[in-house]
Amino acid sequence: MGGRLTIDQAKTIAELSEKYGRGYLEVTTRHDIQLHWIRDEDSLEIFRKLEEVGLYTDMCGQHYPRAGYGDVRNVTTCPFTGVLDGEL
Repeated sequence: MGGRLTIDQAKTIAELSEKYGRGYLEVTTRHDIQLHWIRDEDSLEIFRKLEEVGLYTDMCGQHYPRAGYGDVRNVTTCPFTGVLDGEL
């Protein structure tokens, strides 16, 4: 995604933050967005809502068998991907 979110993705994250994260989210130094205070019983619904707008998570690489996800770490890319000349 190159650090970009669609309006629908941003709205979904904001709505999930309001409903489950006490209205807060954290943008990490690795350009991830984290929601805190998530209850276990809400996690699968959150995954489903994120997937509906094309966002996927693996809880920072922690194996979460009930969700059916593997241990894939996030990939951080430059927000100028596809814009700058000479990029690798």
